Amino acid sequence: MAKKTKNNKTMKRRNFLKGAGAAALGAATVSSFPAPAISGGHMEWIACSAFGKASGLGKAIDRFASYINNASDKLKITVYHGVN
Repeated sequence: MAKKTKNNKTMKRRNFLKGAGAAALGAATVSSFPAPAISGGHMEWIACSAFGKASGLGKAIDRFASYINNASDKLKITVYHGVN
C-alpha cells in the first residue's frame, strides 16, 4: 500500500528510489574527479595489463601508451604489468 503524503498524493517507492539513486550516482561521479585535472583539461589513465613486459602483448600496450603520451599533451597513460 502506498504511503500518503501531506498533499494527499501517494508516494511511489520506485520513483523515489530512481531519483535518489541518480542523485547519489551524480554526486559520487563529480566528487571522484580531482579538481586540478578538470580545470586544466588534463587526464591521467591507468592501464593494467595481465601480461609481462617481455611478452608481445606487454610490449604492445607499452608502445600504445607511449604513442598516446607523445601525441597528446592532455592525456597521460600509465601502464602497470601484472607479471614481471
